[in-house]
Amino acid sequence: MEVYRLFVDIPGAGNGVGQRRQKEKGQLKGHITIDRELCKECLLCVQACKKGLITPSHEYNARGYRPVCFQDEAGDCNGCTLCAITCPDIAIEVYRE
Repeated sequence: MEVYRLFVDIPGAGNGVGQRRQKEKGQLKGHITIDRELCKECLLCVQACKKGLITPSHEYNARGYRPVCFQDEAGDCNGCTLCAITCPDIAIEVYRE
């Protein structure tokens, strides 16, 4: 399992070769974890997620913000890292299988 956090060196990132190779082997699978205490409810990741898997929460964290939550029961996340790249607080970690 690979972990990507914010600006990481992804093999073939500029030309899509790395992802094409992964797709030839099978569907990319991924999931994210969100540090609820670092999240300050900017909602940039909600807009960045093309599959709509990140939603605002109704609960508050210790700093008084409502952090986002990740809901992917169907396993639709492909670990694209767009959410982690847009997060200004580095509150999101992306995992790929």
